[in-house]
Amino acid sequence: MSGNGMGDACQSEELEELEAATSASSDAPDPTLTVGAVHSSGRVSVPGKPAAESRASGTHRIFAQDELIAFRYRIVRAIAQGGMGEVYEAEDLELRQRIALKVVRRERALHEGGFEQLKREMYLARKVTHPNVCRIFDVGFHMPQGTSKAGRIPFITMELIEGETLADRLRRTGPLPLEEALPCIRQMIDALGAAHAVGIVHRDFKSGNVFLGPRVVVADFGLATRSRDARHASTPLESPEGTPGYMAPEQLDGGRITPATDIYALGVVICEMLTGVRPRGPVGVPGFGPAWEALLSHCLAQDPEHRFSSVHAIARALPGEVPRPHTGQKSPMHYVRTWASISALMACAFLGGRLARMQLAPSEAPASLPPPMAMPAPTSRPLQADAARWYGEGLLELRHLEPLAARDRFERVVGLEPGYALGHTQLAEAYRQLGNGPRALEAAKRAFALTNDEPVSREEALLIEGRYREAAGQWEAAVRVFRTLFEFFPRQLEYGIALARNLQGAGNPREAFATLAKLRASTDPSAALDIDEAESEIAERETDLPRAQTAALRAADTAQRREAWSRAAANYNAARSALTLLGKTMEAEDSRQKAVALYERAGDASSRASASYLAGQEREEAGDLDAAAEIYRAALDAYRELGDLRALGHVAYSLARISLRAGKASDALGFAQESTGLAREIGDHALQRTRLVFVMAAYLHLGDLEALSAAAREARALAMEQHDEENLAIAMCFEAEVLRLRGERGNAASLLTPALEIARRSAVWTLNLLEVAHVRWLLDDGRPHEALRIATELRARIPRLQVAEVAWAELLRARSLLAMGDMASARAAFDRSNDVRTSALSVEIRWEQRIVEASLLVAEQPERAEQALVTLKTLVGMAHAFGYYTMELEARFAAGEIEMTSGRTAEGRARLRALADEAKARGFLLWGRKAEATAGTSPARSRSGPSSDAPAHATSPGLPPRG
Repeated sequence: MSGNGMGDACQSEELEELEAATSASSDAPDPTLTVGAVHSSGRVSVPGKPAAESRASGTHRIFAQDELIAFRYRIVRAIAQGGMGEVYEAEDLELRQRIALKVVRRERALHEGGFEQLKREMYLARKVTHPNVCRIFDVGFHMPQGTSKAGRIPFITMELIEGETLADRLRRTGPLPLEEALPCIRQMIDALGAAHAVGIVHRDFKSGNVFLGPRVVVADFGLATRSRDARHASTPLESPEGTPGYMAPEQLDGGRITPATDIYALGVVICEMLTGVRPRGPVGVPGFGPAWEALLSHCLAQDPEHRFSSVHAIARALPGEVPRPHTGQKSPMHYVRTWASISALMACAFLGGRLARMQLAPSEAPASLPPPMAMPAPTSRPLQADAARWYGEGLLELRHLEPLAARDRFERVVGLEPGYALGHTQLAEAYRQLGNGPRALEAAKRAFALTNDEPVSREEALLIEGRYREAAGQWEAAVRVFRTLFEFFPRQLEYGIALARNLQGAGNPREAFATLAKLRASTDPSAALDIDEAESEIAERETDLPRAQTAALRAADTAQRREAWSRAAANYNAARSALTLLGKTMEAEDSRQKAVALYERAGDASSRASASYLAGQEREEAGDLDAAAEIYRAALDAYRELGDLRALGHVAYSLARISLRAGKASDALGFAQESTGLAREIGDHALQRTRLVFVMAAYLHLGDLEALSAAAREARALAMEQHDEENLAIAMCFEAEVLRLRGERGNAASLLTPALEIARRSAVWTLNLLEVAHVRWLLDDGRPHEALRIATELRARIPRLQVAEVAWAELLRARSLLAMGDMASARAAFDRSNDVRTSALSVEIRWEQRIVEASLLVAEQPERAEQALVTLKTLVGMAHAFGYYTMELEARFAAGEIEMTSGRTAEGRARLRALADEAKARGFLLWGRKAEATAGTSPARSRSGPSSDAPAHATSPGLPPRG
């Protein structure tokens, strides 16, 4: 199309109706003061009198061509005129772009409520954030030379739309083909739905207010109202507001105005699109069948209660149209990787420098930064000099990933100017980077509320709303806002990155990566660091580890060349996490050392805490758990002082992990509950699901089946809600284990079987985890050959360098071979498990090794039963002291079984009967029944120990959790 313009065109009969309505009441709305468009031929659509006709009749214009308005806007031409005012095409001299400028005649503004209507249009239109709604930019006043303040002329600036009105199109070509009408109908529905979502009813929806161009745009909110304020649109003595041919019965009668009023008008417009005329009498749509007639009859019902419940219900009812899936229905699979076992190698998956992913400063960046394109804002700076200085410094701190310093600056800003909305928005961003979700939401919500009272530009209002929606976890709403901003400002880094981040949160990673690619292509190379960081973060959450590693290393290299030490360290730490999970141990260690050195070089409090945390991980991986715990506790204190809730959760998670490695289940439970609570508090469901795994593991070790069952149900519900298959499979496995231990073998199998199916299509570490439980269950069922096959497949999947996992898999193979009576092969598998250095293994694996070793010893050399019993009795005492109840049961059963088969029948029977009574009292019916059966029959079976009934300890360090 060759031009832009504003205007509206009505059919001749509509003009007659409107003139009649206008003559009936001087307060009736002016039908000409609406937004319009230019035809591709350049002909302007103007309601009422065309411009040439107005000049010929001597009509006086408010502004002249080339006149400078408010020292900023140059009048290009008049494109619409009416009794209320005029619409002009103008050039914004600051931004070098064409806009539409709507002005109210001074006499109408003063005496007939015209200015109030203008203000209402701007106020309500700015509440609606959607690409299919005309953008309103700003409100201003023009004071002609030689006039007083009382003579100033109010105006608003808005989007200049390319295209033509739907009314123009219908008059020019007649009815639209169905394949062309359907996309237009969907976009009109989206526009009205966006208005209704924020409580706004358009009240004058018609074909003349719908513009067809690159996108469908609904304009003219001059008559719009909030639905809660619309009980009566007009009194019985007034003419109802709106366009009569499109007005619902209740609107004509001066009754209550609701979204159903717009649904009626939409039905009129749909009928007009398909038939070329507005409906009169019974609705008929020739050639379109009864489905369309039913839809329109539903829209045009006389009683509002009998119409569609919402415009979105119309979308679902469109004949022959498959409803588009809502983005929120997409499964955020692999939002974060989770394993259910413990391992030092997984300690920093989400911590270190990733504590605060950078979000760029907004469009009002200080002068020291390259100014992005942005709409002018009357409040783009605080009014007071100190507040303005602190605000600019805070933006620089955010850009340089210094959220603690930025927080202090913005707190000063809002303390000095509490009504400054953008100050609260940037404070929210600082809190977000610090991981303090509740405070971020509080500040963002305050900023959003202030937009109702404080003048902000359209762009700023969108930014404030987007930040609020993101802080509240309203991903779909945030996507809509940032998509709008990015469409209007495709080179603006912040908007593109925010859109990508929220797309991923809404479960649409493919579009998130596509958005980053588009941003990379449209911006200069200096933006690469920000885009690489965003790509790494999204890839990490989507478990695309090679992509996460590559992007993080690119970002680290760029940041280091810029001497942004803390930022470079954050990216090396992110790369280390991905490399570790990819099994690239040497490269991961190299990245960690670089991260520690760079954090220390940065020297700020947050960087020092991150360096300390990484040092704790190094000690944990070396097997020095006491030193690691001491360092982690120091990091916990540092992050608590910083107020970084996310980091606190990660450190508590690490302390839970090493507590389990050390066999201290009570300590592990406390730290796991703290970490889960923090994840819940900051609203991070992915971290919450991961942390719940450790809560479940601790309850299992402690033997608290009731608490474990409750935690497993919570974890399962959360995983299902978030479409997280990995954690769903793990939660189901824990639930199955509770049922198995309670003796409900059939119910347990009905959960484990689907959990395995889910795991097989999920991540390999999840499958490995569940296969551990599967092997032990197969041994319990007396199927050692099948157990050996699965254990051997498990061993083949584990990289050689993951020594703890190798030890676990070999131990399972030894148990299976022992049950089969193949002592030589069982010994060989056990020796391979036992060859791993002790510091790399958890207490759980080491204790399991001692149980298998005792069984092997008695099977190979029965005369050494006493030695085996000493080992097992020592293990029982240690497990009891640590509160590790399930391991205590296993060791007691193994000791009793050896006593029964080595001539100590009385001792063995007493031990097993005591175990049976205690186990049944605590709900462990499986152990109780096994102990009773062994004590009563002294079965002559393979002395494999009780491994077949040992609980599936889902937190084995051989299968460490991701996250």
